[in-house]
Amino acid sequence: MRKDKTEWAISRLRTMPERLFYSSVVILASSPRAVTYMARQLLNQPDRGGLQSATFHTLRTYLTPVARILNDWSESGFASGSPPAIFQEPQSWLQKQKPTDSTA
Repeated sequence: MRKDKTEWAISRLRTMPERLFYSSVVILASSPRAVTYMARQLLNQPDRGGLQSATFHTLRTYLTPVARILNDWSESGFASGSPPAIFQEPQSWLQKQKPTDSTA
């Protein structure tokens, strides 16, 4: 049941623009209290994609399972091997967004 809820929450979060989704994941990984902070930040965004009408509590509901995955990984001392896929995606996306240095 918990896995189904987590997958559902992630699918809802993916309806946001990529920039918001991936920055949310990175911020959630950075702090154990990031869920409330990120929900407030998302409410201030003019374009939240499919979550445009979501309330503060709804956003927290969607962000909490993602934060739990990331916190479990970090609390294990990163000993559980590679980072969760939800954390690897923003890293790949950020690398694609970096402008190439054509003067070098």
